[in-house]
Amino acid sequence: KKRAKLVSKVRIGRGKSTGFCKKSDISKTVRRRSRAIRACYEQRLQVKSDLRGKLSVRWTIGLNGKVRGATVVNSSLNDSAVKGCILRVIRRMSFAKPEGGVCVIQWPFVFTSS
Repeated sequence: KKRAKLVSKVRIGRGKSTGFCKKSDISKTVRRRSRAIRACYEQRLQVKSDLRGKLSVRWTIGLNGKVRGATVVNSSLNDSAVKGCILRVIRRMSFAKPEGGVCVIQWPFVFTSS
């Protein structure tokens, strides 16, 4: 018997950035990859139907626009599989090259099922 796919919501908050990146470019890239982030959550939602919470991720964008490192800084989402999947998605993101130096980004994601 095939399980029905659960409907979920992912609210992409307003992140903070320090350094030489344009916040609008960062926001555009994060929103463009929001489906992949949502897929990480929905995959685990099939196993844990009561899974919900907030996850804040910090990452660094290097001079070439590539993510140099990403870590979870705060989480009420108690699922390491979702955290790992989201970190992999963020590490594969490519941003506009910063002018003058690296950027440090901190971005919240809120996950709820309906």
